[in-house]
Formats: sequence, C-alpha cells, structure tokens
Amino acid sequence: MSFWKIFIFMAFILFIFNKNAVGNAKSELINKEKWTKVSKTYDYSENFKSPKPSKSKPIHRSPSFFSGLSWVVYLLIGLIVVILISLIVWLTISLLKQRGNTLSQSKISIQEKTYENIEDADLEQELQLAISKGNLKDALRYQYLMVIKLLNRQRLVIWKKDKTNGHYLSEMAGKKGFDIFRKLTISFERVWYGDRELTNADYLKLIPIFEQIKQIIITP
Repeated sequence: MSFWKIFIFMAFILFIFNKNAVGNAKSELINKEKWTKVSKTYDYSENFKSPKPSKSKPIHRSPSFFSGLSWVVYLLIGLIVVILISLIVWLTISLLKQRGNTLSQSKISIQEKTYENIEDADLEQELQLAISKGNLKDALRYQYLMVIKLLNRQRLVIWKKDKTNGHYLSEMAGKKGFDIFRKLTISFERVWYGDRELTNADYLKLIPIFEQIKQIIITP
C-alpha cells in the first residue's frame, strides 16, 4: 500500500469528522447570535417600558473573519496529524513487507538444489560462498553433503538424489565412522529441519567432527 493511498484514506476520515464538527459549530454559532439579538429587545428590569419602534435601518453584520479562522487552524492541525499517521502506517507496512521479503529469501536454501550426480557437484566452492555470505546454515548443509559425497566415493553408501538421511544411516550401520556420522546427522537435522539457530561458535565446534569423519572414511 502506497503512502498516498493511506494519506487519502486518513484525509477522507478527517473530512467527514470536520464536516460534522463544523456543521454543529455553525448551528451553535447561529443560535447564539439569534439569542443575542432577541435578548437585546427585552428589558427584564422593573422599569420596563415598551420599546419604541426604531426608525433606523437594521445593521446586518457579516460574520467576522476571525470567527472562522479557528476552524482553519483546526483543519491545518488535522492535516498535520493525518500526514504523520499516514507516514507512520506507511513506514510500518514497508518495514514489515521488507522483513517478509528477507525471510522468504532466507528460506530459499540449497535443499531445493538437487544433484543428479553428487560427484559432479563443486561442494567446496558452494561451501566457501556460503561462508563468505555468513550463511552458516547452508554451510553446514554443504559440509554434510561433502561427507556423503566422500562416503559414496568409498562405496560406503550409494548416492541418490531422492534418498533421505535415514537411508544413508541405514547403509552406514555397522561400518566405520557410523557413530560419528549419526552424531553429525542429528546435529544437521536439528538445524536444517528443526529451525534451530546455528551460531558461529556452534558451527566451529562441528568442524573438527567433520574433519574427523573424513579422515576415518579415507583411512583403509
């Protein structure tokens, strides 16, 4: 929603409010002026005498300029209030929309990027790119894929793009590095699927474990 749409809507509300207020005020002012004119023709004292007909022409006074000036001030104040409220609403909507776009972009992850053949994937380059952007969640994913790629190369598991982590765990059962691989799988799934926050300290603690299982896999 644009700023001007919000402003027009708020101005319309102010217009309706002021129209009623000015109408009531004018009615009250007219009644007061009538009462003042009528009350001057009566004498409520004890020495009441019938007023003599006046030969002078009645004086018709036009409404004072300053009597309507107060409503101009109220109108200006109302417009300023409308502008401020419209600006606040517009900024709030813009910030929420910007935040929503940021969150939606952050959810676009490498989970959507599948590999027909994991051996052709340059996971190391993807890992460095994720680290340079400060995206530790994606970096953890690439670290995990690098382990699976190494397991596939050593024929400890068979890579397929539609396999789950549970399938790889089943294939690794009873083989070397199973306990460490299971620990890394649990840590990865807590972050990736459980939306657990991954701090820089948490990521650094997992690096030695990744390096450890890589050494175990390549060791005869």
